[in-house]
Amino acid sequence: MNAKKMIELLQQHHPHIGETEAYILINQAKNEFCQDTEIVKNQGTFTTTAGTLLYDLNLLAGSSILKILDVWIGDSGSEIKASRLQGTLKIKDSV
Repeated sequence: MNAKKMIELLQQHHPHIGETEAYILINQAKNEFCQDTEIVKNQGTFTTTAGTLLYDLNLLAGSSILKILDVWIGDSGSEIKASRLQGTLKIKDSV
């Protein structure tokens, strides 16, 4: 179903809603659905630097990150899955 048909269907049940408001509501529903179901999953890689604890993850793939599922360390073909941290990280950053 394309956007035009979705708007027509929405306006049949809610005739007071204009086209712009309908687009906003449809996009909001799409975003909530994708976040709740975790249907959109991407992967990305970046190079780390020794001694650095914090990285700007928004630079990764040029998009915002909702949730990190797994972290793999190493070169392709020989990588290992990093275990999840439990509790509070007790390493101080030396900035």
